[in-house]
Amino acid sequence: MRILTSGYLTAASVALATLFSTPASADFSWNTSEGPLYFDDASGNYGVFYFLDANNNLKEDVAFYINELGPQYHTGVTPGTYAAYWYNYTDNDCGTKKLDPDGKAAYSWGTMWFTIAQDSDYFTAEVYDCDETTPSGEFSGTPGT
Repeated sequence: MRILTSGYLTAASVALATLFSTPASADFSWNTSEGPLYFDDASGNYGVFYFLDANNNLKEDVAFYINELGPQYHTGVTPGTYAAYWYNYTDNDCGTKKLDPDGKAAYSWGTMWFTIAQDSDYFTAEVYDCDETTPSGEFSGTPGT
């Protein structure tokens, strides 16, 4: 699994579980072991998420685009399965360029499937690197504080 360096998947798990457990506002963030994960903006139907540094600045080297969480993010989400894309703009693990929904190029990217439990207190995600058809990993999460 080449999404991020150490700890980012755990951080994303906790953060995304929190997202799916409660309706959120536009400036909502989650506490994670990698720092806060922040809903930055909507891009079409996608919610765009970044980690924040110690000074609350966006760490724009890695972005998560989660389908159906763009404008809908403001009113919360429902249990189910959500398609997502991840982009690491500083690595070159895939060797081929992929453009994110905003047109920014990444050479390390992949897809994810998030399944939110019916009671929204648990999710699992399958992670795919580059164009692979077999998951490179799986992670899960529960709501954090």
